[in-house]
Amino acid sequence: AWENLDGAPVETTPPAVPIAAAADACAGWYANDASSNAMSSSSSSSYRATLRPELVLGKDDVLARCVGADAAETLVDARPKPRWAGEAPEPRAGIRSGRVPGSACVPFFDVLDAEDRTFKSAEEIRDIFAAAGADVRYHGTKKKVVASCGTGVTACVLSLGAAIARGDGTPLPVYDGSWTEWGAEGSGCPVDGK
Repeated sequence: AWENLDGAPVETTPPAVPIAAAADACAGWYANDASSNAMSSSSSSSYRATLRPELVLGKDDVLARCVGADAAETLVDARPKPRWAGEAPEPRAGIRSGRVPGSACVPFFDVLDAEDRTFKSAEEIRDIFAAAGADVRYHGTKKKVVASCGTGVTACVLSLGAAIARGDGTPLPVYDGSWTEWGAEGSGCPVDGK
């Protein structure tokens, strides 16, 4: 099992909750008045996080693995399509509009049910990624997939969605700096879009 701690995917030891059970728990929480934000507390926990560095990518990793004609992996951006396409301004000052060259777009809300905000079925999630040109199961000659977004947070939604779609709980690596790092004025990173 894996969790997210301060933007970094980490493995839990022992596995805290299988992904499907966590998704079901979220559905139950929303069904039982999530607006109250009531959280239970306990005086102790056996939770132990272990960083999985292979799941946290930096700018140099993305440049080497996801950009260019010989790119071995596809970066999938969780931002809304107008921001990814460079048609809408970024909400943060000093950040250029656009996308990582060669990236695909799967807005994070596309993998969630519009009514209860739980994850769609594994098949639906696979189809959503496939429609964007990304195969989360790496079949055939398809490229591996890396998740990104604006700040590194909603990319984790795509990572978890892919884990559900794969059926084995394996998350996508996340580009932690995401668009805030890549699109920053003076970053030196190439940008596509209007």
